[in-house]
Amino acid sequence: MDEIGVFSPEQARTLWQDYLTRRQLQPQTQANYPQRKPIDEPSPHRVFVRNDSAEECPGYGCLQITGVAVVGGMTVVTCDKPYTLDGEYLFNSPYPIAAGGNGWAYRYGIVIALGNGTPPTTVNVEYQPVVSTWTIEESAGGFFTVFGEHNVATDAVIGRFAGSGGGTFDIEFTVVSMDCYSDPWILTVEVTYFTGGCTASIPGADPYTGYVEVENRCNIANHFTAENIVGLSGTATYRYPRTGSYCTPAWRLDDICSVNECPL
Repeated sequence: MDEIGVFSPEQARTLWQDYLTRRQLQPQTQANYPQRKPIDEPSPHRVFVRNDSAEECPGYGCLQITGVAVVGGMTVVTCDKPYTLDGEYLFNSPYPIAAGGNGWAYRYGIVIALGNGTPPTTVNVEYQPVVSTWTIEESAGGFFTVFGEHNVATDAVIGRFAGSGGGTFDIEFTVVSMDCYSDPWILTVEVTYFTGGCTASIPGADPYTGYVEVENRCNIANHFTAENIVGLSGTATYRYPRTGSYCTPAWRLDDICSVNECPL
């Protein structure tokens, strides 16, 4: 008969304590896996930020991007309280960020934000930042789309944030028809791509057809007629008023191309 080993009571207690200690370790240590460096890249919806303002940023506050910095060997996006209406923005997580402190923010998607205390007048209404505050407010031509109020915090609203700032939106389209009697000529187009994301939030889109009217300020009369322009593709830009200047919000034609050539 083969002999088997035996433990003294003291050795058995030592082995049992060692087992209990290992049960408290992280899973990769229990399995003897190496400790790996955390991946230094944002999640799909989050980004590390530093609050460079002189005051605490509340949860869900609107942040204006000012640049980047390296903190603890990791690149973060530096932010301040909104100070213009033509910048790039993020929305803080649920956790306040102290002045000069670090945290994380949502970089796009369906987000919760701090409103200015006035409930939205309807669903899918346009909002923009309120300068010198952490809040956003309802404003025609704004570049955030708010669905309604949210009960997570006082004055909170929920909506879509496309990850872009004020000033412009762009579309790609196919021409449906052209009105040669208007001044400037007006193209009715079907949008195939919108930089704001959800096509339901395209400024000026017809609520029944989804079509958009584009002002033709290019000299396309030398190349196309109202009949042969139908079905062609093009691009247009929607320009919002910016700080210190003014332009009437409208879709303006940038380019239009036939299948084999781009005459403009």
